[in-house]
Amino acid sequence: MNTDIQDNYPERHNRTLKEALPEEYYINIDPDGADKHLAKLLNIKVVYHYDSRDYRWPGSHKNVLTWMALENGYAVGWNENPAIGWSFPSLKLTEKNLKKIGQHLPHLG
Repeated sequence: MNTDIQDNYPERHNRTLKEALPEEYYINIDPDGADKHLAKLLNIKVVYHYDSRDYRWPGSHKNVLTWMALENGYAVGWNENPAIGWSFPSLKLTEKNLKKIGQHLPHLG
């Protein structure tokens, strides 16, 4: 693991996902709270926030800029697809998709 990599978003730790999501989520993506899956995660605490340049998003979305690991074992990314705009994909952090990252995640000890 590269120990020089710093968490660029420590202020988002120990906050809920609702508090840590960028305002773009509420303004442009889901102003009415229609995303039922993500709505279930909004009150879960963020344990670590990753920059995808340092720790690759373990899901299938290709344009995730940053992502957050949640206390319940899920992750939520900020995907900025030039063709369709922003989205906020989520997934369970399993051993299989953690292997896609190719390195140890700091929050996992």
